[in-house]
Amino acid sequence: MYQTKTCQAFALFCTALIAGGCWLSASPSALANLPTVKALAKPPTSGKPGGLSPGGSRPPDCLGKNNLYSLTPRDGGTATGHPIILVYVPPTDAVEGRFVLKDENNQPVYTTQFALKGNAINGVPLPPGAFAGLEVGKRYEWIFSVTCDAEALDTSPSFKGWITRGELDASTAAHLAVASPLERISLYQQEGLWYDGLGMVAELRRSNPYDRDLIAVWTKLLKSAGLDEPIIAAPLF
Repeated sequence: MYQTKTCQAFALFCTALIAGGCWLSASPSALANLPTVKALAKPPTSGKPGGLSPGGSRPPDCLGKNNLYSLTPRDGGTATGHPIILVYVPPTDAVEGRFVLKDENNQPVYTTQFALKGNAINGVPLPPGAFAGLEVGKRYEWIFSVTCDAEALDTSPSFKGWITRGELDASTAAHLAVASPLERISLYQQEGLWYDGLGMVAELRRSNPYDRDLIAVWTKLLKSAGLDEPIIAAPLF
């Protein structure tokens, strides 16, 4: 079974953003005083290792001894039918990834293959044009895998997670409609909608990849969460 880690420090990020005002103008002292969170715990494993290839031998592992890391929760909530999944992929020669979403009956409801970038945080959206959307109250399993050998997909390094779509009450929905980006992130955190909030943070960072203050906040957050330099410095793809 391939090792995985989940970033559970999103609440810290929201707290830091609100406490420091606008993150694009955060002072050095504000950055230095961000609280430290506990190191990430290794999540429990689920499922079983990939089986053998038809020839009876396992193909070369294109990740070597490196691991996939999920930045989105291993089991979290969303208020949208089309969230984005964020996974860090270490350096690899593989150029293709595969994503499968399954319903509560273990039936695939969305499958896609996509261009993969190593040493980067890969975002996999659930696009409205290709997927009808998550249903309210339903829990789904998602599987992100790296295609090392197209002839032996069952042995691909992978990460499994679960996501449930909830429904916002009228008051919260109205507040979100007029809230600023920072207020929306805070509201998502308060509602436990980690996929939505973290996805929004990623988009803000993607649109400001060279902003020094944002990089400083991002770096301190991920270091506090126990993630190492390759992930901290990795571009969003």
